[in-house]
Amino acid sequence: MENYSKGETVLVIISAFHKNDINEIANDPKNDPTNFVKKYRSIFGAGRGVSWPLEKTFNDKNRIPTTSAKQWAKDNIDWESYQ
Repeated sequence: MENYSKGETVLVIISAFHKNDINEIANDPKNDPTNFVKKYRSIFGAGRGVSWPLEKTFNDKNRIPTTSAKQWAKDNIDWESYQ
């Protein structure tokens, strides 16, 4: 054990990972319907995500241009400054 001086703040982080079975993740919202984290995991944890036709979106109906995250990053991040 290390020695610390009086008044010194020590931060200890304990991390544990638990792998969840896909069936467990799928059943989580049924077992705990008010837990939004479990709902999110059940949608995105299975790798399906969500999508809808572009022509049904607010942006398309109102002729608001959209872009991908990749294109936005190319247009808005100065990548040279990270080298």
